[in-house]
Amino acid sequence: MSKSGEEVPESLVATAVELVPAINASGLVRDPNLPLERAHAGNQTKEREGWNDNPAPFAETILNSHSSVELLSGLKGQIVVDIGAGESLAGYIIANRAEAKGYIGVDAFNAQNLSVKLNYFLDPNGNYRNKATTKGVAIEEDMLSFLKRLPDRSVSVFCSGIDYTILGVEYESEVSAEIQRVLSDDGVYVGGIVGNMSEHINLNATDGYETEESERVRVYRRGK
Repeated sequence: MSKSGEEVPESLVATAVELVPAINASGLVRDPNLPLERAHAGNQTKEREGWNDNPAPFAETILNSHSSVELLSGLKGQIVVDIGAGESLAGYIIANRAEAKGYIGVDAFNAQNLSVKLNYFLDPNGNYRNKATTKGVAIEEDMLSFLKRLPDRSVSVFCSGIDYTILGVEYESEVSAEIQRVLSDDGVYVGGIVGNMSEHINLNATDGYETEESERVRVYRRGK
């Protein structure tokens, strides 16, 4: 409560440790002014050269789709890790709309820009205070390096198009293996149906769907 007796809104700015307590947070340094944590340079293995930072290629499609009910229900109550998030807020908006417990946007190059935009949503006194309920943070680190920090079966993963542009078979295979390792029992992996990484994903997609606007999105789950 404030001195005036009004209830003080809870801050939605989170840390990686707060959202995933068992994470290996060694080397992650918190920015004092933004919802941002940076990895030391020694921990980084940058995404492959040639990645064209198209902002959330099909995240906007999901936001505007009338057939995204299943996707949103799969993220409810989850910690959502948005790999290759770029600087688009679409991943956070999807997680928030789904009533996810937390959002972690991971990008090696655009995390600071993402965190600036994210801060508008997370500010308890800002214009979106009545719309945002999901805590969040941006992480400046290569996606593979960050995924390796996470404990087994701990999160859901959102990948809104970088899985179509990652270069290098070995890198794709390693990222795919990490996604399958960290995916929680009740969580979902949202990614492409065709493209580079889909060949390495060995998850149950029978309950997935293709959006009305795009045939490139599917929801993957662990087999029962």
